[in-house]
Formats: sequence, C-alpha cells, structure tokens
Amino acid sequence: MKSAPKANDSQTGATDFVPSLNAEKIIQLIGDLPAMPHIAAQIMQKLASFDSTPREINELIAKDQSLAARVLKVANSPYYGASRSISNIKEAIIFMGFDSISSLIMTAVMKDTFSTVSGAGRGLWEHSIGCAVAAKHIGGALGLQNFEEAFLAGLMHDIGKSVLFQQVPNKMRDVVLLVNGGKSFWDAEREQLGFTHAEVGQLLTQKWRFTLTMEEVVANHHEPDCAKSARELAHIVSLANSLCHKLSVGLTKNPSIDPYELESTKALGLGDDVISSTLELLAETISSEENGGR
Repeated sequence: MKSAPKANDSQTGATDFVPSLNAEKIIQLIGDLPAMPHIAAQIMQKLASFDSTPREINELIAKDQSLAARVLKVANSPYYGASRSISNIKEAIIFMGFDSISSLIMTAVMKDTFSTVSGAGRGLWEHSIGCAVAAKHIGGALGLQNFEEAFLAGLMHDIGKSVLFQQVPNKMRDVVLLVNGGKSFWDAEREQLGFTHAEVGQLLTQKWRFTLTMEEVVANHHEPDCAKSARELAHIVSLANSLCHKLSVGLTKNPSIDPYELESTKALGLGDDVISSTLELLAETISSEENGGR
C-alpha cells in the first residue's frame, strides 16, 4: 500500500476534507489547518497515481528548485541512509523509487514546517526524524514489505504538535510547563486544550489527503490497539516514539522507560537484538543531526 495521498479514493480516507463536529470545535479554537505547500501536494498526488512516470515527477519537482535542493540534501543525509550518493532528482527517482521520493518530499516539508515553530521547532524536528528512522528500522526487522511507510508514519506522527505550537503558542507553553513538571504531553494537552495533538494530526492527514493507514497511525500512535486497519504500523510508531523518549530525543524526556516491557514491544514480538540495535541507530542519528547532518 502506498503512503502518499491518493488523488481520489474514498476507501483511503482521501475524500475532500469535511470537518466533523469534534473537528469543528478544534478548528474553532486553533483556527484553520494549514495547507500542504502547493507543489509538494501536486508531487505527492502524482506519486500516488499508478500511471505516473519518472519524467513527470522530475518535471514537477523541477518547478520548485528550492524544494528540489532540500530533497537532494535529505537523500544524501546520514539519517536517511541512501545506499549511494544521489546527485540529481532524476537519479533519485530512478534508483530510489516512488515510495522513497514520497518520504523525501515529506521530510523536506516537515523540516520546513518545524522550522517555523519558535522555540520548540528543533526539538519537534529531531523527535520526528528520530522516530522516522527508528520506525523504518523496526519495520525492516519485522519484514514489512513497504518499510518506507513506517518511515513516513514515524515522520508524520507528531504533525499535530507543530500546528498547535503555531496556532496556540501560549496554550502550548503551558502544556510544556506541565510536561516539565512530570505530566505526559497527552494529559497536559487534554487539561489545557480538551483534545490532543493526535486528534489535530488526524485532521491534518485528512486535509492533506493521506491514506486511511496514515490517518489511523497518526491518530492512534499513543493507543495503537485502537488502530483498526493499521495496528502493526501503529505499534511500530508507538515503540519508536517511546524509544525517542527514553533517549530524550525531543520535548519529552523519560530515560526510565524499560523498552523491553513496553506493550508495543510485546505486541510486535521483538527480541532484545532489535530493541538494542534501534536504540544504537537512534543515538547515532541524533548525534549526526546535532553535528550538522541536517
């Protein structure tokens, strides 16, 4: 299953975005949800179309040279881990494939999105890219057919936080104070807002026309068993998220987490070797990021 937005497929959750009653309450508080950058949206829809050609994708990306440059930078970054050096977009499309290009496009978009968040942006970005790398590694260890989907799900899981920090910064500062005092982000958001970043993220994946799989994972990464059609992927992202918390990657720091006792570790049937190798990769990724690997 492709993770990119579908052009028009009601079974993927990619219908025109119509807010539910609960969504309307959220939007009333935080304002309209941001649109995906225009060229990026066009590229993602074209990537999801089964009759698209590499030439068409290349021509679309070439329309935004700034985006093209950022995509190449991500493709050659230590945290993405391409198997060879990529010198141009055409080469990236041919050697990496459409699913990888989708991940690269969204990584560039997400990095730009987090860069506009004052104060918390760097922590949000490092947590998202760390979770993406960890989820992809776990997915590969489990033999997922499309572990790029795991990377994208890990990357997108906290997109709701970026919206909240942009739209209601004062409320989110209060949330951070509660988190620093020992409360979970989940509980602090419910106390201050009446809803969570996962709910906001779900609305954004609907508006950005992502698949139902991606919507369910973003909505349920704190409650993976509630993801009806994407339970395994939700557990992968939930575990990756917890491993980031253990290593203090991002705004939530919880080094006391025992990853071997987590429900998602047990649900996925993972052994010690996968957990330890994921933690090692995650530490290397963040070290590279902090040393200018971005």
